[in-house]
Amino acid sequence: MILDMNAPLRCCSIWPAGLFLLYCAATTAYAGSFEIRVDAQTTITVERFAAQGDALLLWLPSEHGFMSTHATLAKLLALQGIEVWNADLFAAYFAAPSSSTLAAIPDTLVALLIDRASTQSKKRIYLISNDQGTALLLRGARLWQTQHTRSNALGGALLISPNLLTQTPEAGQDAVYLPIAAATNLPVFILQPVLAAGRWRITELVTQLERGGSSVYIRRLQDVRDRFFFRPDATVEETRLTEHLAPVIRNAIELLAREQRVRRAANLVSIPTLSIAAPNEHRLRDYHGEPQPWPLALPDRSGNQHVLAQSQGKVVLLNFWASWCPPCVQEMPALQQLKARWRNQPFEILAVNMAEPNSTIDAFMRRQQLDFTVLLDRDGHALRQWKIMAFPTSFVLDKHGRIRYAVFGAIDWLEQETVQKIALLLQETR
Repeated sequence: MILDMNAPLRCCSIWPAGLFLLYCAATTAYAGSFEIRVDAQTTITVERFAAQGDALLLWLPSEHGFMSTHATLAKLLALQGIEVWNADLFAAYFAAPSSSTLAAIPDTLVALLIDRASTQSKKRIYLISNDQGTALLLRGARLWQTQHTRSNALGGALLISPNLLTQTPEAGQDAVYLPIAAATNLPVFILQPVLAAGRWRITELVTQLERGGSSVYIRRLQDVRDRFFFRPDATVEETRLTEHLAPVIRNAIELLAREQRVRRAANLVSIPTLSIAAPNEHRLRDYHGEPQPWPLALPDRSGNQHVLAQSQGKVVLLNFWASWCPPCVQEMPALQQLKARWRNQPFEILAVNMAEPNSTIDAFMRRQQLDFTVLLDRDGHALRQWKIMAFPTSFVLDKHGRIRYAVFGAIDWLEQETVQKIALLLQETR
């Protein structure tokens, strides 16, 4: 079952007019920290934000660790009757937050935290994390379920910008989901930013989660990016939503709380450690997939239709981007210089924009002084067809229309090796 919640934020009306006063009052919710002994070498430090309600939210870190915003949100949730435990699993191993250290954290720690939270508080437990932390959350929850087959103490999970992939695939390649995605039967509430590549893959993720028996609820968060609630470059919209995130989380918990039945662990042969993607080499790499490109027919900003197949005879740099994506913005000046360098050559840049309004694109192009062709993928169809999993993603096609190079992430398009690769394609005959 999917309940897609796209209504405007209903929570705004419950906030007092003086948001600053609420933040000040939140300081009273903190009840101190305590330690949970795992073994002779390992101790988990938990920050507890006490509340009188019957729900306890166990917040697990992502690969980015905990920020000051996590404590602020916990205090605000406690004021609304939800107790919060922030468990710093990285500190338990004296390790800095990263994808690799997150992958090394055993599922047993999460199961232990759930058990301690349940027995100590006698409250119903809900789990929350973001990004790659959602995989550890689900694996630990499943392990706890195998140990407590008759308990309904675990009420569900909240996943913010969930990343349940084995790794970010190479450009144009299929995504592979971790087995835990299809072996979860807890009710799940997903908070998915709209300004993110994951927005376009949410249906695939829901399909995975439903295989294990999960009830899945989605709230699409308009005008914000992944990690919006702790980004150092947060926009006005991201700051505003962060200020109202606590009641959004509270409403999600209230919805999950309606599902009271006992859920036994879903079937899973093995639960592998999170596979971390090989580091992007930040260079244009040979494309090893099917060289024949997917169809592409999109309008430009003036409404003129562009069909990729009609660009045969040219070397085409196809770039998937959005103006809200800092790495995309970073590489735009270099792309413009490439166009200027080969202005009199059979070279074309087609920049496929992800569902932004014309006014936003026009302002961005003027500000950056860009004049290459922008195509509009309003519904994300091209993005899904070309299997775009990260922004920016770029493909370079030769004069025969075959994909020769690809890269996800921003690169230095003016680097000598990159320029040489494209120059050699320009020298090829059809």
